[in-house]
Amino acid sequence: MRDDTKAPAEWASIASIQEWPKNPKPHPDNNVQAIARSIARFGFIDPVTVWRSRGWIAAGHGRARAAALLMREDAGRRLSTDAPGPGMIPVRFVEFASEAEFAAYAIADNRLTEVNPMDGAAVADILQEIADAGGDVQIPGYEEADIAAMLGEEQPIPDVDTSPALGDGLTYSILLSCRDEMQQGDLLQRLESEGYTCRPLIS
Repeated sequence: MRDDTKAPAEWASIASIQEWPKNPKPHPDNNVQAIARSIARFGFIDPVTVWRSRGWIAAGHGRARAAALLMREDAGRRLSTDAPGPGMIPVRFVEFASEAEFAAYAIADNRLTEVNPMDGAAVADILQEIADAGGDVQIPGYEEADIAAMLGEEQPIPDVDTSPALGDGLTYSILLSCRDEMQQGDLLQRLESEGYTCRPLIS
């Protein structure tokens, strides 16, 4: 990459940039919707990184999809309070030396966020501080039950059938699917603190 990696972000239309066709990171609908809620609440803050020559997104596919979703809902929407017009997002245009260098950067950007999940206990402390200050703790990306658990709020306990089980002596397991590695880490930490034996899987 050349020195223009240090160039400031500029405003560009969401329609003027494209997703990288080979992007290996999936963005399911619930993830895109959560990002859209974040943009609606906080504005479009983090720039999308785009290869100037190709117009391909190197970093920020999820944010770009969420922005497009919001624009489909309201074509006249400004995605940030300081945006110069509807459908405009902050973009950092970068010139990569080759497609191989572009691909390497895109993969590295995704991987480096995956291998460094947040500390669940620290997140819980910060959420408690937000709650104590009267702030809105419904953070996009977290389910209400997850936030309640981190804040120590009691959840309704479902009725449990206490009749004798047919499979006495067997081991019973539950396989849960997590949204991402961060949620997996938070859930693993919480269940192990409650005495459950857990074995993380990635497939």
